[in-house]
Amino acid sequence: MGLEIKKTSSYLPEKIVENSEFEKYLDTSDEWISSRTGIKVRHFAKNETTSYMISKVCEGFELTEEERHKIKAVIVSSLTPDSLMPNMACHVQNFLGLNEDIFATDINMACSGFAGGVTLIEGILQDGDYGIVIGAEKLSGIINLNDRNTAVLFGDGAGGVLVKKNNDVSACDFGASYSADALKLRDFRESENYVSMDGKKVYRFAVDVITKSIENVLAKLNKKPEDITYFISHQANEKILKSACRKWSVPIDKFPMNLQSVGNTSSASIPLILDEVNKKGMLKKGDDVIFCGFGGGLTWVSYYVKW
Repeated sequence: MGLEIKKTSSYLPEKIVENSEFEKYLDTSDEWISSRTGIKVRHFAKNETTSYMISKVCEGFELTEEERHKIKAVIVSSLTPDSLMPNMACHVQNFLGLNEDIFATDINMACSGFAGGVTLIEGILQDGDYGIVIGAEKLSGIINLNDRNTAVLFGDGAGGVLVKKNNDVSACDFGASYSADALKLRDFRESENYVSMDGKKVYRFAVDVITKSIENVLAKLNKKPEDITYFISHQANEKILKSACRKWSVPIDKFPMNLQSVGNTSSASIPLILDEVNKKGMLKKGDDVIFCGFGGGLTWVSYYVKW
């Protein structure tokens, strides 16, 4: 059993923060940031909450009444929800006026969350059922803007998909390797709650796991990297994606990127670039696509879908 992506949607806050903003008060520069990460600008939510961004994604689906009634599960991935109760998935039910007979839950897998949500929802839905998976983050609220190691990396945004359970082939790979110091968000009860990161450790992990995880999925499908139309990957660092291309000798075009204009948006990154690629008409029916998320935990998830 597999999934069909029926619709995509995304939302970015209006406020745009260029690298030059950080030059004003941090020991950094546009050239330093862009050459090491590929990031030029990012969006910061000013008055928008995570649930507001989620509501805009829901509006973007433009659901028909038939689609609305077929939705049986909602999964939202976020490490920056407005509230723990009610969860953000129940907000989605409210926004869309969905029936009560749905499975609605939030997950926190950081940058792996969207791919993890897609993997989970396949197991929840029955053949013909519809579901929604959304990744949404307001990371500007949990970064220390005076920390040059993290302030320049992250951005805000949300994106999601409407999926249908079908008989297509699917394949996934996932894992976790506990690390308390690589990527950490201190206890939410503490007064100063900021993301901290061991950049070198996270980079080494990401370069290693992105190829291993995708290769595990390819082996299950009996496919090679060149057989895949697009790898829709978490947008963390341009060099990480280029490292996979070099190893497999495939063109960088197979890894669409938007991190230069949105930064690292954690669980929102895959649905944001997916919606962009879809809206540009780059995807055609029958295309082979692999989602790959990797990050906090440390965790990783790769998932194959036939477009």
